[in-house]
Amino acid sequence: MGKKKMNMKSEARAGGTRPAITLTTQKETTMEKLSKEQFVLASIANLRNAQSKGIHVVYSGFNAAFKKYYGEESRATTDALLAKGVIEGRPAKGGFMIYKKGDLPVVTNDKRIQKTLDSILR
Repeated sequence: MGKKKMNMKSEARAGGTRPAITLTTQKETTMEKLSKEQFVLASIANLRNAQSKGIHVVYSGFNAAFKKYYGEESRATTDALLAKGVIEGRPAKGGFMIYKKGDLPVVTNDKRIQKTLDSILR
């Protein structure tokens, strides 16, 4: 972590003033925020596991991290990046999977498709 820097402020207290100490890291004060596109692409690169080239927006913690970093929901940003062609995605159980452009797996599971058709056409 970055070096800690102490800021001192005076706070009025009953019986006099007492200095209040708040700690901030140098990294927090000097680092500029990533653009939303950079954040999404970095999230995909850093949160994915060996089993998948993409991330689940809920189970990976992406939605919560985005909201904490920007103070807003990620849906509008991911929808805009999908429309722009920067990322690709597909619905998944419990949410949505997002991938870097070109990493979306092609699903051609004939047995699963046939099983679904059989269920529909009974």
